[in-house]
Amino acid sequence: MKLTRSLPVQPRRDAWVDINLDALEHNVRALRSTVPSSQAIMAIIKADAYGHGAVMCLPTLLGSGVDQLGVASLDEALQIRQSGFTDVPILVVGPAPPWALAEAVANHIAIAVYQQEQLTALQELLTKQPPIQPYAIHIKVDTGMNRLGVPWQQATEFIQQAQAIAGLEVLGIFSHLACGDDVAFSALQAQRFADVVNALPIKPRWIHLANTPGSLAIPPAQWESLGLHTNMARLGISLWGYTGLEYSGSLPLLKPVMALRARVVQLHTVPAHEGISYGQHLVSKADKARLIATLPLGYADGVPRGLSNRMHVSVRNQVIPQVGTITMDQLMVDVTNVPDVQVGDTVTLLGSDVAATKDAPPATTLTDWSQTQSNPDYSVIEYELMCALRVRLPRLYSR
Repeated sequence: MKLTRSLPVQPRRDAWVDINLDALEHNVRALRSTVPSSQAIMAIIKADAYGHGAVMCLPTLLGSGVDQLGVASLDEALQIRQSGFTDVPILVVGPAPPWALAEAVANHIAIAVYQQEQLTALQELLTKQPPIQPYAIHIKVDTGMNRLGVPWQQATEFIQQAQAIAGLEVLGIFSHLACGDDVAFSALQAQRFADVVNALPIKPRWIHLANTPGSLAIPPAQWESLGLHTNMARLGISLWGYTGLEYSGSLPLLKPVMALRARVVQLHTVPAHEGISYGQHLVSKADKARLIATLPLGYADGVPRGLSNRMHVSVRNQVIPQVGTITMDQLMVDVTNVPDVQVGDTVTLLGSDVAATKDAPPATTLTDWSQTQSNPDYSVIEYELMCALRVRLPRLYSR
């Protein structure tokens, strides 16, 4: 059964994203069985649930074992509240500007607090408009990510200052791992975080550090050996079927939730020695005529132009190469060796080919192909690919 509740009409495009909610439920339950029962799960659904559609995925997430939600901005949190999810706890893990705090308080949305200006603004707001119940916040501590947070050396004093403000509840304290599967550096961050937490006379209700890599690659006993006792895991990429890890240990079986598909809109024979697409690059030429299929999606839909001539797709049980420069609205694939290929055939660019016995390469394989010789450390990653596929492509949800 296909659900198109997020769309005003059935989409009239030959390119779309399939979202498998059964796979999402499977992943939540698999992670719930992996994360210690003493730990709550915060689902990180920023960037519209990594491009999967936050509002459409929320019933499945909440019904499968997720306890709280984490988003990147106050706007993302307000979208959830305005969609009818009025009771689930939400934390804005990114910055929230002081001038927007009244919206956060009015909608019971916790924010990450990490600088004096926020505390001052909150104190003024809560003095002027005392809430019926204390307004809950989480303090974000920088233990080595060096991106956002109160420096760990100053965090204990800062937290105690926040705890003294009338009408304000420091409900949680958290930090973020820079290299979740780097045990040594994560241990350093955990030790710094433990020093902050253990110095507090009054401990917040929620203490959280581990993201997906930290939860899966580092056992809780290792955190506890450093004197750190956490009670919530923030899971993001793993909900959608990937781990973000180069880790060889035991990991739960996860299923990709997203698939990217398109239909062939034209077949044409390209003579030998002719190029394909903009630039007519030599890499796209061949010594014999080839049958080329055009697909109606391109970099405006989030398929990175940098994957030109590096990407493979699947159609009719075969894995075939993409050829020529990926353009704004179309890309081409070589179907020379695909028997009986027809206009209208479904091609899978990401995820499982439901009509085939083989899988198309998953996002992690696309990541490998997208590396450049000049700077392989900054290739396209699975996070980026999934978040990018959200501009014009309709989503079709299935159970």
